[in-house]
Amino acid sequence: MAFFDPITNKLVIQVVYDGAPYSGKTESVRALAQLFGREVETPEEVDGRTMLFDWMQHEGGERFGRAIDCRVVSVPGQADLAERRRTLLQAADALIFVVDTTVDGFERSVSLFHEITGDGPDRVDAPMIVQLNKRDRLDTVNSRRAREPFAQHPSVKHIFLTWALERRGIRESFVLAVSHAVRRFAAERRTRPHDDMHSTQPVRLLNPQQLTAILAELEAFGSDPYPVG
Repeated sequence: MAFFDPITNKLVIQVVYDGAPYSGKTESVRALAQLFGREVETPEEVDGRTMLFDWMQHEGGERFGRAIDCRVVSVPGQADLAERRRTLLQAADALIFVVDTTVDGFERSVSLFHEITGDGPDRVDAPMIVQLNKRDRLDTVNSRRAREPFAQHPSVKHIFLTWALERRGIRESFVLAVSHAVRRFAAERRTRPHDDMHSTQPVRLLNPQQLTAILAELEAFGSDPYPVG
């Protein structure tokens, strides 16, 4: 869950980009960074593929008299990195699910969507924005078919057609994801004691170095994610 950073006095919102391999997660974060004039940090990359996460930080807007500090990560899509992905997914205050809408990649994206909305260990309860990506390609499924698997799920708040490489639809997806994360936090804040608002987030995205260390420790010792800060 989102949290107030006692050092900066900002509201921290954690936005996670998920999706099947080659769906455009990294491209989406990099496009977002270009739009906002930010930098992306990728601690480990092999042959152009993200092995840990992509990181971007952006401050924009205000709520509860505090600036909103957005910590953005994309998860690795490879099957053998499922534990890293699972840990990062559980940090999400809002999830942007990037769908590969090419004919070859679409069903793989749908299958992964069912995993994170089902009852298994990868389930994510955060509000979700769906990006139907690669709409600039000629080999995509039609937009009606592309929407069908996602349109009726209660976690899905909006569906955007996106062209990550051309930065189209990227800002809109992100802004709406942050908006829903803030609404969720506000609702939780009304129903829970303020001194209990810091204990529910499995992993807090404080900075890339600490997040890298957390992932390394989890893999080394096989422990569960733990609160940080």
